[in-house]
Amino acid sequence: MATEESELDDSEFSHTVSWWGPAVIAVGLVVSTSTFAGGYILVGQAGPAFAIALLLGFAVNLLAALAFTELTTMFPKAGQIYEYTKQAFSESNRKNSLTLAAGIGTGYWLLFGLVWAAESTAGASAMVQSLNVGSIVIWILILNLLAIGVNMLGIGTTLIIEVILIVVNLGIRVIFGLLALFGFTNQGTSNPAVLTEQFMPFGWTGVLIASTLGVWAFIGLEFATPLVEEVKNPEKNIPSGVFLGAVVILVVGLVMGLGIASVLDPATRQAVFLGNAPQIQIGNLLLGDLGVGMAALASFASTMGALVAAYAAIPRIIYAMAREGLWPKQFAWLHPRFESPWPAIGLTGGIVLIPTFFSQTVTLLISAATAAWLLAYLWVFGLAIKLKWSHADVDRPFSMPTAAYVIGIAATVLVLGSYAASYGIVNGSALLGLALLIFVVGYAFARFWISRQTPETITQASASMADD
Repeated sequence: MATEESELDDSEFSHTVSWWGPAVIAVGLVVSTSTFAGGYILVGQAGPAFAIALLLGFAVNLLAALAFTELTTMFPKAGQIYEYTKQAFSESNRKNSLTLAAGIGTGYWLLFGLVWAAESTAGASAMVQSLNVGSIVIWILILNLLAIGVNMLGIGTTLIIEVILIVVNLGIRVIFGLLALFGFTNQGTSNPAVLTEQFMPFGWTGVLIASTLGVWAFIGLEFATPLVEEVKNPEKNIPSGVFLGAVVILVVGLVMGLGIASVLDPATRQAVFLGNAPQIQIGNLLLGDLGVGMAALASFASTMGALVAAYAAIPRIIYAMAREGLWPKQFAWLHPRFESPWPAIGLTGGIVLIPTFFSQTVTLLISAATAAWLLAYLWVFGLAIKLKWSHADVDRPFSMPTAAYVIGIAATVLVLGSYAASYGIVNGSALLGLALLIFVVGYAFARFWISRQTPETITQASASMADD
C-alpha cells in the first residue's frame, strides 16, 4: 500500500468511467427538485409559452456546456474553469495568472453554496409538504449527508446509484405529463385550446420573467467536465454525454409542462403552479394521494440525484487546485481504495448550508445562483474565444465556431437583463451584485493563499501552462 505522503502528494484518478458516465452526471445534476418545481413555476409565469423560455435556456446552457467541453478536451484536467483560466493567461506574469485562475475556480466552487442551497431547500420543502415529518432544516441535513456518503464510495458506485435515481425521477415526470395530455387524471380530458389559442396568456413579459427558470432548467450541464481525468476517451464521450443530456432534459420538460398545462389552465389557475413545492399540490390534483406519493418520490429522487452528481463533480475543482499547491494541500487527498476526494467533498458539503441560514425561499436562491452561474458562463465564453487566438496551435479534439460563443454571450446577456423585469432595477442589480461578490471573495482567498506560497510551489503549479 502507498504511504500516506504519496497518497497526499501524488494522488491521481484512474480512467474508469465509460461513455454513459458524462451523460448520467449531466442529466442527474440538472433534473433536480428545484427544476421539478421550477418546471411548474415556469408554466405559472408564462403559460404554455414557457416552451420559449425553456428553448432559450436550452440554447444558452448547451452553448456554454460545449464551450466548457472544448476547453476541457484542450486541457484535460479536473480543475475545469481553474485550468482554463490558468492556460488562457499563461503568457502573463505566472503568479498573477495563477491567482486569477484560483480566484475564478474558488468563486465557481463557492457558487455551489447558493445553487445547492436552492436545491436542498426545494427537496426538503417537498419532503415536509408530502410526508409532514420533520423540518426543512432536518431534511436539508439528511439529503446532503446521504449524497456525501454515496460519493465517499467512489465514482463507480456513485454512477450506478445516479442511474437508478434518474430513471425514477424522469419516469414520474413523463408519466404526469402523458397522463394529463391523454386525459387519464382527475382533471378529465385535456384542452388543446390552452396550448394554442391561449399559448401566451401573460404576454412577452411573462416569457421574459420565466427566462431565469428556463436557464435554470438546464444549468449545470457542464458538470461532466471535471470528471475528464476519469472518463475513457473524454474527447468523444464528454461532448456526446453533454448533448444527449441536454436533449433528454428538453424533451422531458416539454412533455411534463405542456401536458399539465392542458388540464390545469395557467391563465385561470396560476396559483397552483407557484410556491416552493408546486409539484406536490399538482400531483394531488392529478391523481390524489397516489399523485402526492409519486411527486414526493420524484422529488426525493430528483434532489438526491442532483446532490449526488454535484458532489461527484464540484469538489474535484478544489482538489485540482490543492494538488498544485494553490489550495491547502489536505484537500488533494484521495481515498486510496475509492479514489474519492474525501476532504474536498466534506468541505463542499459545509458551504451548502450557509445560504439556507439567510433564506429558504427557493425562487430567490435560484435567481441569485443563476446570476452567478451566468457570469461564469460569460467568462468561459470569453476564454474560449480568447484561446482560439492566443493558443491557436493547441490541439482541439472538440471545437465549436467562434460565432456560436458570440451567440451564447448575447443570449446570456439577454437573460441577465431580464432581472430588471423580474425584480426591478434596484433588486435586480442587488442580485447581480451578490453574484459578482461570490467571485470577489474567491479571488480574495486565492490572493491571500498564493501570496504565502514559495516560488517553488508557483513554478510547479505553472509547469503545465500551454506555452511551456
